[in-house]
Amino acid sequence: MSMCRRSLSMLVVAAVLVCVPGAIAATHTVLVGNGGANFNPAAVTVAPGDTIEWVHVAGSHTVTSGTPCTSDGRFNDPVPPGGSVVWVVPTNEPAGVIPYFCIPHCNFGMTGTINVEIPIQVPTVSEWGLGAMTLVLLAVGTLMLRRRVGAMAG
Repeated sequence: MSMCRRSLSMLVVAAVLVCVPGAIAATHTVLVGNGGANFNPAAVTVAPGDTIEWVHVAGSHTVTSGTPCTSDGRFNDPVPPGGSVVWVVPTNEPAGVIPYFCIPHCNFGMTGTINVEIPIQVPTVSEWGLGAMTLVLLAVGTLMLRRRVGAMAG
């Protein structure tokens, strides 16, 4: 592949990445009752828009938001045997810690935490403005043309 084509390919990839409005949401899996009254892992780090899936392994458990044995009403779901509970972190969720527990086992320390971190956002085309994006593309195109003309002259 020629240098010009490789540079153009990288430019297109960069332009696409800048145009994507946000990061791709991830799914985080937590095993429930794996080896006893526990959540595994006990702590997950997520971003707004991510999904958490608590998967039943053994026992009778719930996934209940709040401090141990005190629900805050955010979510409270039994984990069905052989099934799972899914919660999508709201896209407007601020950074912070969301504690949760299992109602039948909260006195035995069956707790977990969801650590919400706000990722660094790459400005979108609409935030940069179409004019700024056009200037960047023109500047890169001009540099590529100069390289090609210089290579042909030399």
